[in-house]
Amino acid sequence: MTDTATPPPALDARARCGKCDYNVTGLDSLTCPECGSDLRRVGIINAAEQRRLGRGPLIAAAVLFTFTVALAGGLLAFVIEQSLPVVRTYDNTMTLKSLAVAGRRYTLEAHHETWGDDVPPMEVTLSFYAADGKPMEAMRYDPATNTSRTSLGGATWAPPQPFTLEALLAFEKSAGVDDTDATAIDEAKTVFEQMHSQSRTGHMITFPGRATGGMSSNNKPLSINATSVAVADTPPYATTAFVALLVVLWLAGLRALWRYSRAPRGTRGGESAAVP
Repeated sequence: MTDTATPPPALDARARCGKCDYNVTGLDSLTCPECGSDLRRVGIINAAEQRRLGRGPLIAAAVLFTFTVALAGGLLAFVIEQSLPVVRTYDNTMTLKSLAVAGRRYTLEAHHETWGDDVPPMEVTLSFYAADGKPMEAMRYDPATNTSRTSLGGATWAPPQPFTLEALLAFEKSAGVDDTDATAIDEAKTVFEQMHSQSRTGHMITFPGRATGGMSSNNKPLSINATSVAVADTPPYATTAFVALLVVLWLAGLRALWRYSRAPRGTRGGESAAVP
């Protein structure tokens, strides 16, 4: 019986592997020594079969594709950001220092986080130092119920009671302040007013962004330094997920562009001309 096996075809002087582009000129088998591919499956690129894209056009196409993805991603990110739920955080901080007693100071802090547009009155925490060397005492004011709770010497919080000027003076007295002193009374009045003020946000924020404000004064009986910050932002995981998806699509597009550029003219994007 005559052997009818077809010998390897004569290879062009510039013959290359259709998968890895290795020079297979003069090869006496149909297996690429570089990538191990069967040349009958991946094809042999001859001099007459030019690549669809050379190095220069390929780089230009990759740059254009990257720019397009970045531009489209930016526009899409803006649209998505406007449609996602927004978490809003409000922070008010105020420090009041006595101009009559060294070391006496009041720090008011209010914080609230919400997913809604409306901001209810915020709970205010007062940290009070009666004088230098005195321990910190604390009071919390709840504007929703107009009550306050105190914690003296680091003890647990006392039961709530109505928040009044008299309650604030009694709190200061328990911390060692003379509640009959005219200066102490004037200070308490200012602190009482500011605790009401700090329970309200100074900036309403609707869209993602940041708003800040502040004020300072040095008028008797207290010097005042205050700041307010409002921040609105989309959930952090949403941005991470979108960026990850965009990177995956970008890499997939570059890979498809590379495969297309490696295919010879007259074939489909991911294939090379097969050897008979």
